Amino acid sequence: VSAQPSRLPPTIRSRCNRIEFTPPARAAALAWLGRSAAAGTDTALLLDLAGGAPLAALQAAQGDFLAQRADLLRDLAGLSARRADPLGCAARWAKFDVVAVLGWLQGWLMDLVRLRLSPQVPPLFNPDARDQLQVLAETVHLERVFALLDEVAQSRHLLADSPLDELLLLENILVRWTRLTPSEATSHGG
Repeated sequence: VSAQPSRLPPTIRSRCNRIEFTPPARAAALAWLGRSAAAGTDTALLLDLAGGAPLAALQAAQGDFLAQRADLLRDLAGLSARRADPLGCAARWAKFDVVAVLGWLQGWLMDLVRLRLSPQVPPLFNPDARDQLQVLAETVHLERVFALLDEVAQSRHLLADSPLDELLLLENILVRWTRLTPSEATSHGG
């Protein structure tokens, strides 16, 4: 069994059967989550944020996922408005599962791209943050968003394969986040 069949040698892949696992229908997943999650849990939002994966949504419901995510979104808004310090934000973020945090950041960056490029209302990974992301999407340098998206994806891959300094990695990424939008100094001179 492999989640990355491309890493298997061709002689092994040629002898394997490929079975695709897809998430269940949304209605079935929501019904199951309704029975499994605590009362009052926003199961629809959690299912959306988990990409339609009900087990991942249930795991998020059992933790403090939505509160943590809201804190991170507030930090990103503060960084974009130059009201927050990237090093302080990175120190807070390092207390969480850094690979998961980078996954959330990757979703927010992809949403910025979708909002910037789509004339209609595109589907988002973070539909509850649409208004906040839309405001930011109107001001970002798209090339910088793509570059940061590449770096976040590479960082997630590196963290899975090697012991890196997570705090330093987060600091670098959040400093780069502050550069997605023009500052007053750079918008006039360069």
